[in-house]
Formats: sequence, C-alpha cells, structure tokens
Amino acid sequence: EDCLIVKNSLICMYGKNGDLKGAQDQFSEAKVKNVVTWNSLITSYAESGSCEEAFDILSQLERSGECTKFRPNIITWSAVIGGFASKGRGREALEVFRRMQLANEKTNPITIS
Repeated sequence: EDCLIVKNSLICMYGKNGDLKGAQDQFSEAKVKNVVTWNSLITSYAESGSCEEAFDILSQLERSGECTKFRPNIITWSAVIGGFASKGRGREALEVFRRMQLANEKTNPITIS
C-alpha cells in the first residue's frame, strides 16, 4: 500500500511538471492500481491539454477488468470534463458529462463549474 501511495505521487509529480511520458511510465510500472492511480494519470493528461488521451485512458479504465474492483469516480470524470472545457471544447465536455450521468455518477460543484 505504501508503495502505491509513492507511485501515485510520482505520477502526479511527473504530470504536474508536464512529463507525460514519465507519468505514463510510472503508471505502467505499477503492479497494483487503484482509482487514485488512474485518476493521477487521467488528470496529468487532462491538465496538460491532452484531452483526447485523458478520455482514452478513462475509456480504458471502463473497459478494463479494474472496473470490477472500482469504477471512475467524480474526480475521474471532472478531470476529463475540465480538460475539454479548458481547451474551449464545450461540446466534448458536455458529451463526457452526459456519459458520466449515464454511469450514474453524481455531479458536484467542481464538475459543473
């Protein structure tokens, strides 16, 4: 568990510094993943402006066997929605928002802002 916390922190660190390859490498090396691991990578891509990649990773999470253990949460969805919105891509942000609603995820003030 401690190792996973460190791995998640490294993914965030690389992502915040714009090193998406470093973030992806840390994610790929993680033997165990949880929703925080996935959110760290998705947020890294979304905040760097790589919205399609963030959305693709969200889709991978939904298709993976990981979804039997956990599912995308409000942070996951908000990161992708925010990524598209910050790039002026309201239509795509709205499409992801609708998909979030279909997944029965409740909104919060961050999702809507």
